[in-house]
Amino acid sequence: MPKLTVTEAEKLVSVGKSTIYTDMDTGKLAFDLNARGKKVIDPAELDRVYGLRKHPEINGNPTISENGTSRTQMETSGNGNGTSRTHSEISANTDAGMGDVRFLQSEVERLKAELEAAGKREAKRLEREEQLETRAEKLLDMLAMEQEKTKMLMLPQGAPERIKKKGRWFGYFRRKR
Repeated sequence: MPKLTVTEAEKLVSVGKSTIYTDMDTGKLAFDLNARGKKVIDPAELDRVYGLRKHPEINGNPTISENGTSRTQMETSGNGNGTSRTHSEISANTDAGMGDVRFLQSEVERLKAELEAAGKREAKRLEREEQLETRAEKLLDMLAMEQEKTKMLMLPQGAPERIKKKGRWFGYFRRKR
């Protein structure tokens, strides 16, 4: 299928030229340059970004549906305003929408389960941290008791109250007996 100019693309997807140019500038819509240096767009790219909304005849070839009528005939028939769609199109869109809904529901369920698992891991981590803190406190208490015992063992056996203080000023201020 030949590439379309911006004007043809505008008519095909019923989106304004400014929107198409903006999307080309931001990189949302890919384009090529023709021999004259004008921007041309592949119809598949238009379908990817906007979806072919009007589906008019392209190069004189009408799009034929399953029941043999052209797409342009189906659009203009019905209630007269060009919005008539076949039952199969509506059900296909509904099925696709339901598939999307089911997918999103499964994603929500998966994320809920993941969040619950993360909460359990966090609770276990906090419990483990608390246990380690209490264990560290017990070990520090045991160390303090052992240091006290070692200090008591190093004291002279006779009178632990009478420890001679060795210091520079203790000799001057000592009581005389």
